[in-house]
Amino acid sequence: MSIFTEYSLWYLPLCGIIGVVASFVLYKNATQFREAPRFVRISMFVLRAVVVSLLCMLLLGIFIHHSKTRIEKPLIVLLQDDSESVAITNDSVYYRNEYPKQMQSLLKKLSKQYDVETFSFGKHVVPGVSYSYLQKETNISRAIEDISVRFYSRNVGAVILASDGIYTSGKNPVYSVQNLPFSSVLHTIVLGDTVQSQDAIVQDAVTNKIVFRDVPFPIKVSIRAYFLAGKTTTLRVFHESKQVFSQPLRITSNDFYYEQQCLVSSLELGKQIFTVVLDSVDTEFTTRNNTTHCIVDVLESRQKIAIFYTHIHPDISAVKRAIEENQNYSVELFQMSDFLGTIDDYSCVIFHGLPQSDRASQLLVEKAFQKKIPAFFMYAPNMHSHFAKTYGCAVTLPYNQTMFDEVHGEVDNLFTAFQIRKDMQELMTLAPPVHAPYGAYTMQAAAHVAVWQQLQSITLSRPLLAFQEIDGVKYATFTAEGLWRWRLYADRTYGETRVFDEFIHTIISYIALRETRSPFEVFTRDIFEETEPVMFSAELYDETFTPVVSESVYMSIQDSAKKEYTYTFTPLERSYMLDIGMFPPGKYSYTAHCVYNKKDHKQTGVFLVQSLQKEFLNTKADVSLMRTLAHERNGAVFFPTTMEAIVDSIQHNENITPISHTVWKQTNILDYILLLILLVVFVTAEWFLRKYYGGV
Repeated sequence: MSIFTEYSLWYLPLCGIIGVVASFVLYKNATQFREAPRFVRISMFVLRAVVVSLLCMLLLGIFIHHSKTRIEKPLIVLLQDDSESVAITNDSVYYRNEYPKQMQSLLKKLSKQYDVETFSFGKHVVPGVSYSYLQKETNISRAIEDISVRFYSRNVGAVILASDGIYTSGKNPVYSVQNLPFSSVLHTIVLGDTVQSQDAIVQDAVTNKIVFRDVPFPIKVSIRAYFLAGKTTTLRVFHESKQVFSQPLRITSNDFYYEQQCLVSSLELGKQIFTVVLDSVDTEFTTRNNTTHCIVDVLESRQKIAIFYTHIHPDISAVKRAIEENQNYSVELFQMSDFLGTIDDYSCVIFHGLPQSDRASQLLVEKAFQKKIPAFFMYAPNMHSHFAKTYGCAVTLPYNQTMFDEVHGEVDNLFTAFQIRKDMQELMTLAPPVHAPYGAYTMQAAAHVAVWQQLQSITLSRPLLAFQEIDGVKYATFTAEGLWRWRLYADRTYGETRVFDEFIHTIISYIALRETRSPFEVFTRDIFEETEPVMFSAELYDETFTPVVSESVYMSIQDSAKKEYTYTFTPLERSYMLDIGMFPPGKYSYTAHCVYNKKDHKQTGVFLVQSLQKEFLNTKADVSLMRTLAHERNGAVFFPTTMEAIVDSIQHNENITPISHTVWKQTNILDYILLLILLVVFVTAEWFLRKYYGGV
């Protein structure tokens, strides 16, 4: 401890002298105290001198520099897995009754020598130990990262992770353990079954988001079964309560995996729910993982696309086959002289080498433009692009088309309407070149270039693929012939044409998409887990499509038992929001409505809340992961029967020791309350003596 002041310490003796002088001057000629005893006069003199001296010292700003030492015991942190998977084992009674007693005994022994903090985790991390095993997910990495933040600056001696190692959400916990900010050991206690139970599981069901009325579509179902070799079951698909698919299955091994394409269809429009069920097997451990759901949006019909041409060309076949790979489209081919129908029947048209100089082809292009039908202009010799520029063609080609350049494609990085995949960009560079007419190209004012022509590694200022939008209708223009070479190259190089086909799909989808804006829109997800809040957002627009938030928007939700729930949206700055919390598993329909400008606006839909079965998809403890986690932090693996040995392991670890913390502080002498009390006592004592012996 040391003392220092804001001024020189030489002022301290001066403060004492001032105190003595002030007291001497006061009591030298104080005749009223002559009759007082000598010791009283001396006491008053000393008291006054001390008080004045101390007050002068206080004016110097005296600080005391001193230290304080605190001993911090090692901290032991327990992370207890409280998820469903721990207690769905054959030993569930043990984990609910005996295991908690053993864990409390372990914690009691540790708390005699160490500080102990306990947490339970599943989807969330909660202080304290819980043995309810009700959490629907297991996020081990979140639990580890949580204690990393909580105890960043503490003397953490050891972390005890009691879990089955089956994490169903979050990242791999190995990475979180590697990044722990403190140098503690990590011991793991392996809970649950270390032997796989007999079980049949529907792991996943995948299908398209959009399908078409009365058109079969596939649901890809993944099935896994453990230790059920020789057993039989049946895979079924239900639409509402009607069975629409059935397939008997024989399980051929004890580690059985099978994928089934279930072809189903729907006559109902809108959001439709399909339920996939795997019949239970007599000896399987649980049937809670035998069911899953998927939702599709059923539309009236496919989009029809017409391809018009004057002469047969391999590019036509390449584009047609690519489009037909997408079941959302149906393609029809027409030679100009053979077309007798109406162009209004098609949602998108492709003009190969059209228009040409004849009036018939020009009238067809003109009519498509007038009907606001999206069009894809593909170059072919004798194409009359100067006429087509008035009707959507984004690029005007040279008049003289007798000379050609062999070019590749170079994607424009500034093009953001959609993304062209990296493998397609490579294909444009490596595939045989396409043939583009040589000469001057002119782009329309509204045109945006997606791909430029590249000649011998030099990017030309001539577009290869360009788009433009006129009155909300999109048009695409490809300025070369030879697309068939790209598709053939993809097939020979990759063994499939998927890369090229998806490129064509993207172009067609982009120009064929009609964005019909409604003045009132409601947005939500199709499927929610039972642990998630169900949320909606809504947007209301006026005639100029400016957001409106001044009107009330109401929501009515009805469950399968026809029970109705009503809510009111909360207006935000430009939209509305509604959080109705968590709902029990089941199918729900909703109707949102509002009144604006005396018009009633309404949106309807359905959503599904499904029981969360993640904890039932794998019931075998992951001993390997638990061993890896312990190894990463120089810990050991224990089981419930041996976890008492953790105490000895921690006690014999020389690195788990108390830490002494010494803190140096500078305290102003004015902060000492005892000094102020002492001053008051001295002043009061002097005043009392002066009053008692006749002074003032």
